Amino acid sequence: MRVDSHLHLADDAFAHDLEAVLERAHTAGVTHFFTNSTCEADWACTADIASSHSGIIPGFGIHPWFVGGLAPGWEERLEARLLSCPSFLGECGLDRVHAPRDEALQEKVLRTQVMLAKNLGRPLAIHGARAWGWLLETLENLSPLPPFLLHSYGGSVEMVPAFAKLGAHFSFSAAILSPKNTKMRISLLAIPQDRLHMETDAPDMSPPEHSGRNEPANLPLVLAQAAQLLGRPEEILAGQLSVNAHALWGDLLHG
Repeated sequence: MRVDSHLHLADDAFAHDLEAVLERAHTAGVTHFFTNSTCEADWACTADIASSHSGIIPGFGIHPWFVGGLAPGWEERLEARLLSCPSFLGECGLDRVHAPRDEALQEKVLRTQVMLAKNLGRPLAIHGARAWGWLLETLENLSPLPPFLLHSYGGSVEMVPAFAKLGAHFSFSAAILSPKNTKMRISLLAIPQDRLHMETDAPDMSPPEHSGRNEPANLPLVLAQAAQLLGRPEEILAGQLSVNAHALWGDLLHG
């Protein structure tokens, strides 16, 4: 089993050739895809893609970039969407990359989504770009938490134990392929082996030697680099990642 723990198959970049994208991914050995939505506008497409393909698990949520466009009643509609099919809540989180931003609103929307996931018993996929300390403090105030994945973890190595204490799982993307990303590579080495995951974040986060759109077929590149950095045989690491995926996602891998 090879799991792409975080990507966006409903993105417009895949609208014209999704079947070919999935075929290439399957050829590369990728078996499961945890596809995230970012705003209410792509919930339906995310659900349709998942319902028409095996091995694709949908996530419904509000990404911090889109909190300013929420319409009244979004919380009830998100709950209804999550209850409509086996799914996780994502992508949600906090962000200090994009500006201008309303940090108070970001935190309010994240808190609402975390509480919803707790009430429904659903895993979370969480974004924290340049906001890892803020995210850690927010999650500590909401503990205990449902299972959650920190996607494309970019926080410091010092934060890893605190996040792990909250139950965090950590996913790494093609960013680790770049020797310039020393901070991320150092953090990778500190992740508890039973909390580690790999992702593509496709269509974003293309590997350094690739131009243009990223694809889930590139997941083996991330796995190979992680195995090299960790000093572990690739197949042994892949087996551990499979165990970790079941621990995080549970029945969603079978639903």
